[in-house]
Amino acid sequence: MTDAWRNDETVVPHFREIVGHDPYRWQRRLYHEFVCGNIPEAVDIPTGLGKTLCLVLFLLARIKNAALPTRVVYVVDRRAIVDQTADAIRMWINRIDALPDLANALDGIAALPSALSVQLGVLRGGLADDGEWRFDPARPAVVIGTVDMIGSRIMFSGYGDGRSRRPMHAGLLGHDSIVMLDEAHLSPAMAALIRDINRIQDHPKFRAMTLSATNTDTDSVFRLLPCEEADPSVRKRLYAVKRTDFHLVEKPAARITRICELATRHRTGAIAVFTQTVEDAGKISRKLAQHLGAGGAERVALLTGTLRGKERPAAMLVGNLLRALGLL
Repeated sequence: MTDAWRNDETVVPHFREIVGHDPYRWQRRLYHEFVCGNIPEAVDIPTGLGKTLCLVLFLLARIKNAALPTRVVYVVDRRAIVDQTADAIRMWINRIDALPDLANALDGIAALPSALSVQLGVLRGGLADDGEWRFDPARPAVVIGTVDMIGSRIMFSGYGDGRSRRPMHAGLLGHDSIVMLDEAHLSPAMAALIRDINRIQDHPKFRAMTLSATNTDTDSVFRLLPCEEADPSVRKRLYAVKRTDFHLVEKPAARITRICELATRHRTGAIAVFTQTVEDAGKISRKLAQHLGAGGAERVALLTGTLRGKERPAAMLVGNLLRALGLL
């Protein structure tokens, strides 16, 4: 570590203007490492402390260090998380564009003019990619996508890609890029793939970095230092009191109404409601939207799998019965 870091003087320029709050000490330390060209293989930071902001730290460090990769490829495990994270990234890019010194510095890296200083590419099933991030390989970009969509493209076999586009995507994602795999413990095969590519290429313009709140098996791991964990703002998140309350209902049919009553007690923040069946989730979603009144539908998001574990045995039973009757 340099004296600047030991003296706790590292400043992340415009961080507060971009994300809305000051950086944690670990974020300032990671930014310092990025600027110095030191990219850890893994970032092992507890949940709730802003691991996603690693991509913002890297973009800001790229302005200081031209030897760093130009594109950030951010890989997540769920399609719903792609959309949520893409919305946050889009907001951060808009705030960067509102800061002339940052926007001009990022524009100076690019070869072609553009309305955005940083391009955003979103790769997930069911959503067409606008392709803006591909037009200027020299322009800083953030490409976010699922494991399947990013992994297949790095391996020259992108879903939905034609023969001419596959090598282009493999080249853009597999060179002059840092691949950040979020929740890496959920995708060990993808983690192994990007690390192998990193090892085989052994080139400073491609780097792989896994993000996780659990232990990792790699040697180069960035973790909280004791002084960073002792920070009051960090301790508030790490040691927050969590409580379980039980609410009894007279009959099963009343549980939907009771869940909605409890959910709407909270006037601030985001509320997550988990149910055992897709049917119950739909009922709760509709009832909450009605209870919230005008604009309620826009405030309630329904997230379900096509077939949850509870419904699967029943579906198999029905399927076996229909086959036995010769109807399937």
